[in-house]
Parts: sequence; C-alpha cells; structure tokens
Amino acid sequence: MKKNEITVFESPDFGEIRTLNINREPWCVLKDICRVLNILNLKDLVKR
Repeated sequence: MKKNEITVFESPDFGEIRTLNINREPWCVLKDICRVLNILNLKDLVKR
C-alpha cells in the first residue's frame, strides 16, 4: 500500500468506511463514521 492511499473497509453491519494510514496509524474518514452513527450535522457530532 502506498503512503496515504485510501482503502475501503467493508462490513455487512455498517457498510463501507474509507480508511488510510498516516505515519503507520489507521485513520477513518469522519463523514463515513458519522453516516454509520446516523449523525447528520456538526452540532450533533459535538454533542456526542
């Protein structure tokens, strides 16, 4: 895998989450996580 290359993690429970490695640490795309958690706007995200 190339540095910072986006890959897709797929699960039957919550669908697709885009991920990438930055400095050998796994990162997820926040928009995908919010979709899974049904967080529709930034104010809801801050509350949680």
